Amino acid sequence: MGKVHAFGRKKKPVLDLLAFVGIVLGCVAGISGISSAEQDPATSSAAGDKNPIPYERQSVSAGRTLFIQNCSSCHGTNGKAQVGAVASATDLTTPKFFNYGSADNNISAAIKNGVGNGMPPFNDELSETDIWKIVNFVKSLWKESPPPT
Repeated sequence: MGKVHAFGRKKKPVLDLLAFVGIVLGCVAGISGISSAEQDPATSSAAGDKNPIPYERQSVSAGRTLFIQNCSSCHGTNGKAQVGAVASATDLTTPKFFNYGSADNNISAAIKNGVGNGMPPFNDELSETDIWKIVNFVKSLWKESPPPT
């Protein structure tokens, strides 16, 4: 018989493990809630990088798929961070709230290197191409962003 939570429900270890892994792996581009002593991802090696992936429907669609797989547990499928998993995840639909900038290279660096204690680095889990596709998807969430071609 499984363990019982404080609320009287049976605990399902596999679901708990999946939820934990989803939280750890899903916190892409959460740029808020960082102390000034932590490294600014924009000063990383990616700071001078330009996005090699064109901002087109195909790359945005691929980025959306990757985002849902890797980021939605913290940022939600719509990027608004209205999920209960992580209280400090950044609302990715409002670039003015990004602490380290909203340029492509800033977002890419945050994904690659992680941010603070809330968002782990994804440079080992995602290819550079996949990271740039996620950047394109995040930009597509912005009201002021033109639609992809």
